[in-house]
Amino acid sequence: MPVGHPDLPEQLALMAAGLSGIHVIGTACLGDRSEREVSEALVARLQETTEDTLELALSSSSRADFKAGRVNEVEGWLLSETECLLAALGVAAGGGAHLEDAGVVQRSFLTVTAWGPDRTCQGQVFNPLSDGRGAIWVTIEGDVSDSVRVVLDGVPLVTQAGVGLLTAAVPEADAQRLVELPGRYAVELLDFAQNWIQPLGELVVEPVPDKSGLSGESVANAFCQPSAWGPKNANFGEPFNEQPGGHSALWVQISCVPADTIVVLDNQVLPTTLSEGLVTAVVARHLELGPGSYPVELRSEQAGESLRLGYLEIRP
Repeated sequence: MPVGHPDLPEQLALMAAGLSGIHVIGTACLGDRSEREVSEALVARLQETTEDTLELALSSSSRADFKAGRVNEVEGWLLSETECLLAALGVAAGGGAHLEDAGVVQRSFLTVTAWGPDRTCQGQVFNPLSDGRGAIWVTIEGDVSDSVRVVLDGVPLVTQAGVGLLTAAVPEADAQRLVELPGRYAVELLDFAQNWIQPLGELVVEPVPDKSGLSGESVANAFCQPSAWGPKNANFGEPFNEQPGGHSALWVQISCVPADTIVVLDNQVLPTTLSEGLVTAVVARHLELGPGSYPVELRSEQAGESLRLGYLEIRP
């Protein structure tokens, strides 16, 4: 139905009343407003879009809300203003309580092909963005509802849906808190409109990398603690820290290493160059790295030591 159609308020009410699992959220969003007030506000918002159908207008309006920062935190959920209005209309129209009596239902409702990152090192924000936030990505098959959220450690995240991809940002303070100590944190998908939750796995925060012997015993002398290394993330199919000839490269700022030090990426030895205060390594086969987390370490056979640096995260 075109968003300018005179029957739009009635059709919106029917759609909203048919939503399930929104009673708590919808009640909070409704407040002391009447059904008419909520309906008029939602219709006005949808008519700001240029979409031809109700479904596309709702999706477009919700994306515009997130982009503009028009986000409401309601009962622990992060909702666009459009989503909040729709949930409020559903409750006002008498719907929304179908699944909540039984609580959230575990169900596999999306076909997930990959997700990440699934691990990081203590003190290292996972998949860091330029503003300090961490990020989780999920690749999927088929369409996804705008009511789907990525959940990390029980907290729904602001989630953006693209073609075959969900991305969710973790506020910097929360990301720093999660990586402060070693631990394991559940990662899930939640469809708050249906009250469905789908486990994905765990984000593992590993202890601070120790200097260790190649056989696992603790040692102390060969490697200094690096001051920095990188890059820590890259996009799938694109070179990172591109070098002449199109190869990718890793670098490590470190003041003392054994003379035979090599860089190892995902247990693959890389051509390594040592210079004063710097170790570099060429990654010639970067296009073979699919989305995921790949361990990076320094290794010395002569010293019998290795030093785990962290993980290179390849984003989809």
